[in-house]
Amino acid sequence: MKRRSVYILFCTGLFLCAGAISEAGIRGPGKYCGFAIFDRWDACTLYSGIYVMYVSEKVKDGLRPYAGQCVQIDAKEVDQPINPGDGLIRKFEYLGKAPENRNWVRLEGIHLRSSVNVREDKVLATIIIENDGKDAVKLFSQELALTLLAKRDGPRQSWSVADGPSFALITRQSLEIGSSEPRWEGKGVVAGKPYSWTVGKENALRHDFTLGPKESKRIDIQFDLPDGEYDFLCGYGGGVHEGKCVASNLSAFDVKEGKGGIVQVQKR
Repeated sequence: MKRRSVYILFCTGLFLCAGAISEAGIRGPGKYCGFAIFDRWDACTLYSGIYVMYVSEKVKDGLRPYAGQCVQIDAKEVDQPINPGDGLIRKFEYLGKAPENRNWVRLEGIHLRSSVNVREDKVLATIIIENDGKDAVKLFSQELALTLLAKRDGPRQSWSVADGPSFALITRQSLEIGSSEPRWEGKGVVAGKPYSWTVGKENALRHDFTLGPKESKRIDIQFDLPDGEYDFLCGYGGGVHEGKCVASNLSAFDVKEGKGGIVQVQKR
């Protein structure tokens, strides 16, 4: 009886550990969905709104025909040196369009647009989320995320798995924390340089909101960033690369000597 109890406890421990590993977000071989994003430096990212997976420079051309499309791939080789953290896809097989497998997040008719402006030398980014459909749609703030890609300054650093010319400076930050608390700001330090963003507490989104037919919602975000080159975008839905999502256009800007400036990027 004693041995049986020990066995049960051992199996239970294995189960709990497996669950913890899953929750921590191990990125290994398997199916991933997301937009094939090629930024202005020609780095490739598989973009799922809140989350990103980098596509290695050696294999990114395999996604070039699908740039700007939401796809599904079978990743054969994946590096993830830090868990939780982003992964680098080193080998993959294209499977087709991303499936709609999260029925509670409606995407039909939903479109995202991004833009940037400069106010008092500070960069002000804008997200427009609109419903072009014929029916009202309920949206969830925990599914809406902002992302800021940045040009790599110098050689590859240990804190980023990306092997291309850019990396995601801001990612994994939806506009809600823990499915309950609104997120109106974020900050961090990379390579010894601080950065931050804010939408203002008074403008924070509720847990959910509804857009009627042809209705839109605007969200303004102010950045405080170190000098560098940046691409801003936003996404909605998709989960952890689980299925179809919506992504905005890329909006480019630079910061030089602390002052922001808009950049016009020619399409490739």
